[in-house]
Amino acid sequence: MNMMKLDPARCSETGCFGEYHVRQCSKKAVIQENGRGWCKAHSPSHIKAVDEARKARWKRDEDVQNAHSAIRKAKHAVVTAAEAYVAMAGIGNPNDAQLREAVRLLGVAEAKAKELGIALT
Repeated sequence: MNMMKLDPARCSETGCFGEYHVRQCSKKAVIQENGRGWCKAHSPSHIKAVDEARKARWKRDEDVQNAHSAIRKAKHAVVTAAEAYVAMAGIGNPNDAQLREAVRLLGVAEAKAKELGIALT
């Protein structure tokens, strides 16, 4: 790589273009950090803040996806439990009203068990 002398009045950020072409950022150095001048876009503190914001956004998106996945799993468990309840009750082909009633009864049973301090597993 070709070594070049940096202009102290300009940003210290450099970029390589091809194998031998090195170019310094053309913006004026307005921030002094680590003994060097930086423009607002390339200052180490700005780069760190942008990176932390990006990581926080990724974490928030991941948490939302995990919550949606948990909700889908819970809904599936409720439907499976309702279908099992209907099957135990001896109803051949349950319709939506019968499944809703089964879910309601499961909720009532779960609330009563919680009230009595009984753990359902």
